[in-house]
Amino acid sequence: MTNNQTNIILQEHGFIYDSELNIWIEKEKEKFNYNDGDEHENYILDVVSNASDCSVLSHELANKIKDWPSQYHLTSKRSNLLRPFSDKFKGKRVLEIGCGCGAITRFVAECGADITSIEGSKRRATITRKRCKDLDNVTVICASSRNLPDIGQFDYVLLIGVLEYAQCFLGYDGQKSLLQSCKSRLTPSGALFVAIENQLGMKYLAGAKEDHLGIPMAGINDAYDENGVKTFGRVELNKIIKSVGFSEVLEYLPFPDYKLPTLLITPKGHEEFSDIIYPLVSEVHYKDAQRSDTYTFSLEQATKIIWKNKLSAELSNSFLMVVSESDVKLDDDSSLAWYYSDVRKNDNNKKIRFFVENNNVSIETFKFEGELISSERFYQGDSLWLGLVGLVNKYDWLVKDIIIWVERWIEAILQDAGEKDNLRWDLELPKKYLDATPFNVISTKDGPMIFDLELEVEKPLLISRLVFRGVFNSFLRLTSISSTHNIPDYNIFNLTKGILLEVFPGMDEDSVENLLADEVELVAGIINVNKNDLIERYKNSYFVVRNSVNEKKLLENKIRQLEEENKMIELQAESIREELKIKNGYIDAILSSKSWKLVSLLKRIANPFRK
Repeated sequence: MTNNQTNIILQEHGFIYDSELNIWIEKEKEKFNYNDGDEHENYILDVVSNASDCSVLSHELANKIKDWPSQYHLTSKRSNLLRPFSDKFKGKRVLEIGCGCGAITRFVAECGADITSIEGSKRRATITRKRCKDLDNVTVICASSRNLPDIGQFDYVLLIGVLEYAQCFLGYDGQKSLLQSCKSRLTPSGALFVAIENQLGMKYLAGAKEDHLGIPMAGINDAYDENGVKTFGRVELNKIIKSVGFSEVLEYLPFPDYKLPTLLITPKGHEEFSDIIYPLVSEVHYKDAQRSDTYTFSLEQATKIIWKNKLSAELSNSFLMVVSESDVKLDDDSSLAWYYSDVRKNDNNKKIRFFVENNNVSIETFKFEGELISSERFYQGDSLWLGLVGLVNKYDWLVKDIIIWVERWIEAILQDAGEKDNLRWDLELPKKYLDATPFNVISTKDGPMIFDLELEVEKPLLISRLVFRGVFNSFLRLTSISSTHNIPDYNIFNLTKGILLEVFPGMDEDSVENLLADEVELVAGIINVNKNDLIERYKNSYFVVRNSVNEKKLLENKIRQLEEENKMIELQAESIREELKIKNGYIDAILSSKSWKLVSLLKRIANPFRK
């Protein structure tokens, strides 16, 4: 169906074209209550209205991010969810329901699709149109999805973060109603993309707030209102999808979740290669833009157990379900995962494909535009960083164990570099080892394997600099740790500094401060960040400590116990004082008596005659 045919149908069904906003609006539009707040949405509208570059990878928009709402709507990370399918959208007709502020709309349109986006909020529809103001392959309709007339069939329909709201706007059993509507609008060979949080996601089990209600354990406790927002577990979601006639469901797992994903695991990846893929998942939990301030367990540690026990899909934080009536081919048979490094300056962003070939897992690294940068073998095994994860998640862990871990890592570096000199803080290493951090050292059956050494420095690389950035960044990437009584505080920089001074006795605190400044300078050269803000953030970063609440209660109980004991001691002391007072009274009475005075006089008279 052409755009002209769509326009005619919309007019016939009472839609009005607003030439100023360049969107279609229902004549008798229903009230739409969902938004991110007037202040936030007006800010985003102002940003996209005045931006000269509204593309997905726009640095101009990225520089306007200041809080969670602006990050969610302006960051390029939103598009990572669909990036592996980018070549499938070209020349296709796509329907997007609940487009929000147009982040996904923009990406699909840039891929070459003819996209029609539906949004119930007039302001958000306007933002979407402004975000796509330079593209003529985008149609924005401000309407409820249930009031959308038949405007033909589509190759793909998108429900990105929408299905959980179906009951709010479509009433009881709204999920089925919405899915049936989407199915009716698909071509026989079309596919529906459904992205939604997992009600039983591991981060929610660990104590993270339910995304929509902002209450920990609300989803786990199924504490949803009958006509309110609702998410589902994997089995229940599959059941709902298949109940409307979809027969094929491909389950992709985005991490940290579908909203701002860095990693996307394919069905083949988590179904057949979970024992190999899980370290990738462990290393991206810290990238969750809505990290909790309290956890019941370590996400990094739990990932290994969950994936080795084939529970990856059941406990994934969210899903991307690609569903159809027939077996739709959207990726090749060999891809296991896609990883995106997308915050770098100077268009140095890259995407990494993990794939299996002849029973061997390999890696291909591409520029975002598609140019192949490198190919290499994927080394199976746990990174040294995962060894640290295990150490700090034991109750009352010891700093000396961390130092032993650091020394083993240093030994691996020195052995690889062929360095035999005595270890000292100013020992110079080849510059390529700047990236030989614990994340890039794998424990294999043949010993430590170092890989992915992409960064170098212009000035000489001292081993103390490598150790500082390796230890410091290893700590920063921990979502939580177990409590310990063996460190003075939970400040990450202070602990890093203490470890450096222990490993390198010749160093002083000023030298460690200089290493922090070097790290800030390095990071600022790679991504857009304010150096002063970053150094303050680094110095004031603290571990999220589990069991601290319980320990606080134990300490409070101990204090109360000691206070009670102190009261008993005070009562006993008061009783003794009273008894002493009485006895002192007896003594005073005796000393002042006539008989005691006579006896005392006789003692003095008798004393001179003693030898």
